[in-house]
Amino acid sequence: MILVVHSDALYLSETKARSRAGGHISLSENNEYPNNNGAVLTISQIIKAVMSSAAEAKLGALYINSRDAIPQRHLLEELGHPQPPTPIQVD
Repeated sequence: MILVVHSDALYLSETKARSRAGGHISLSENNEYPNNNGAVLTISQIIKAVMSSAAEAKLGALYINSRDAIPQRHLLEELGHPQPPTPIQVD
């Protein structure tokens, strides 16, 4: 059982030139081709900094989703599920 992260962002979608980060963290049995199971954690958060491009917004969302996946990795390891490097899917 491995943790899988899907990350995305919406550029300039909020007031005051803000962007929104979104993410879906789930579990999978397949390390090479992870499937989309039910969410363990779903993230939707306004990025506090003003992003200058869509690519920068996606990097900000990647950071937010990666940061929130770390405690989930530790929990799975404590439950006896060793974690390989976490696959993170972005577009």
